[in-house]
Amino acid sequence: MQWVQAGKTREYAFTYDALSRLTGAAYTGESPSNFAALYTYDKHGSMKTMKRYGLTTATTYGLIDDLTMTYTGNQLLKAEDAVATISLNASMDFKNYSNVATEYTYNKNGAMNKDLNKGVSAISYNSLNLPRIVDIKNMSTEGRNEYTYSASGVKLKAVQKWNSSYSTAPVIGSAINTAALNMTQTTDYVGNKIYEDGVLKRILVNGGYYEGGNYYFYIQDHLGNNRIVANAAAAVVQRTQYYPFGTPFADATGQSAQPYKYNGKELDMRNGLNMHDYSARWKADWYFPTVDPLAEKYYAISPYAYCLNNPLRWIDKDGRDPGDPFKTPAEAALDFAKYYNGTSIVRNREFVSMVYKTEVDGKTTYSYTNANIGSASRAIIPDEEIPTGATSIAIAHTHSKYDPLSPNPHETNNNFSDTDKKAADQRKVDNYVATPDGSVKKYDTKTQKTNDLGSKDIPSDPNDPKRRNKTDPKDTNPTYNDPSGIDKIDKLKELLDK
Repeated sequence: MQWVQAGKTREYAFTYDALSRLTGAAYTGESPSNFAALYTYDKHGSMKTMKRYGLTTATTYGLIDDLTMTYTGNQLLKAEDAVATISLNASMDFKNYSNVATEYTYNKNGAMNKDLNKGVSAISYNSLNLPRIVDIKNMSTEGRNEYTYSASGVKLKAVQKWNSSYSTAPVIGSAINTAALNMTQTTDYVGNKIYEDGVLKRILVNGGYYEGGNYYFYIQDHLGNNRIVANAAAAVVQRTQYYPFGTPFADATGQSAQPYKYNGKELDMRNGLNMHDYSARWKADWYFPTVDPLAEKYYAISPYAYCLNNPLRWIDKDGRDPGDPFKTPAEAALDFAKYYNGTSIVRNREFVSMVYKTEVDGKTTYSYTNANIGSASRAIIPDEEIPTGATSIAIAHTHSKYDPLSPNPHETNNNFSDTDKKAADQRKVDNYVATPDGSVKKYDTKTQKTNDLGSKDIPSDPNDPKRRNKTDPKDTNPTYNDPSGIDKIDKLKELLDK
């Protein structure tokens, strides 16, 4: 991935393990800059080690994090950093304020209620497992963050208190002195309007915000990360670059201009909390401190892991399902085809997802659900997988490998079947199909017509005599659901073949 900003060309080269988990991000940029990162994981998908490079002073670069994590099951128990805390104010390196056997504890719902490395001595939650009160006391601050939500989990208010005279070396994990919290800031969230201490601060609009009589616009990358914020006169007021899991580089500028950063989510930095608000959950650095509300759908991965440990492939829209934001349904369908068609051909199994629409703060995006795997000719459509508040608009599926024994094989393998069209008509949604020849086609339920999206790089079957490209199929081990027990059938077949 390469990008140019402020005359600087930067590049990340990514590496992955056999489970499509990000293991490395080799960085190239202006010498001597270095923002590389390395990761390893256990069998649960919990991150075992992490190394990050970055600014160690205003002008020098080096290792800023060298973390080793210990777990009890999937729950983070301890994190040790072999590198001393970076003193640079802009650095968001891991703060290793504690070195005891148990640095993180959890309540009976599996939600983290203590983080000694940040000096978080207590977190209380509401009935939706959202943080209600967070007490923080570490080397640099003493404070309390209080949050109020609607019955559906929408954040309505944040009251943040701190001790402006704090100068005592704390006992990490000790209770805060609430009587000493002499400073308060109250933020009210009223739809797309944000008030600070009772005064209108900002109005969120599609692609930016309005503040102080001026419009500001976001320039985003493919993950919805706000890289640049500029005003109507094209003057840049904020620049932010990100490590793969969302931590900002220390060379960012104008960070106080606005708080919506990684994935476009609000970064709460008050009292050193440094968490992104993902609505259903909050995110801390590389992990979520609470259990995924949809954990039963992803039993093969830790319920605390972020985006299946592949943050360049997925985003998490609301703290539950990972999924990419696309501008059109066709873009989502094409991405589905790139992700699943190769495996579909290699394993001779159909995959099917639902494409859905989400509208947030006037912005419409499209994505698709985790696919269901099926037989060579049929898969169960995952109608129930649509996130709350989203709208189903299309089916997206594959057609397995090329079958030369089927009647009129090219037409049969590479076009919609009557069953495909009937499934779409019954649901009153469109249908997309990725075929063995490497094409992606759309069936429009309103016009009853089929059109070709003109795709060029979709994996195709070498056995199809009319394949459209030379993109060979590979089994990329994509994530999927298996409601029909296909994996068990395949394993049994392998045993019988032996």
